[in-house]
Amino acid sequence: MNNDKNNNRITVLSALSPKQQLKLSLESPSRNISKREQIYLPGEDAEYVYVIQSGRVKLSRCSECGKEVILSIMGPGEVFGLEPLLGHSDRRAQAVALEGGRLLALRRDRFQELILESPELLMTLLRIVNERLWDSRDNLSRLVFSDVKGRLAALLLNLARSEGKVCGNEIRLEAPITHQDLANLIGSTRETTTATLNQFRRAQLIQFDRRRIVISGLGGLEALAAS
Repeated sequence: MNNDKNNNRITVLSALSPKQQLKLSLESPSRNISKREQIYLPGEDAEYVYVIQSGRVKLSRCSECGKEVILSIMGPGEVFGLEPLLGHSDRRAQAVALEGGRLLALRRDRFQELILESPELLMTLLRIVNERLWDSRDNLSRLVFSDVKGRLAALLLNLARSEGKVCGNEIRLEAPITHQDLANLIGSTRETTTATLNQFRRAQLIQFDRRRIVISGLGGLEALAAS
């Protein structure tokens, strides 16, 4: 596992030249976000595409009965609000800040101009959309074929790759994810998720450190995820 916690993320900024990045930062508004701030709701006009400069954002949808299903959690360098790219004029999910940070807001017409100016950006976006599609398929497969232990173990491994900071033989998850967030990501209840996390702790697969999860038994989680 690499110490660079964003090493496995595909970022749109990496597809732009330093000159393009500078021009973008000068012409596009940047905004601060606070923890748990609502960035947008389903049905709102998809006027902007967002790039996370700092902080983390979760995308989710709610059922008619009010149950939240988290679609993804994203960190610095990642892009969200891609509905205009996919042919939608309104939002299909809600976006909420998991922690305070800063967003770069690109108007959809300017974002479309960037795509025309930079074929590399288009290829990067296609890779991002494809990666998210496969992630969704993997999550659906786990919901159908895996029990809660297997789903939670697989989720923790994914978070270790995207949000993990290696500390000796352990991996500390940097994202401020609650037990309810974890439950919403694996299609379970908070009570069952907390009980399963405690089982993992007793089996010395994880530890808790100041509201962060520390993975200490990577091999054990891999075995559970594969079962």
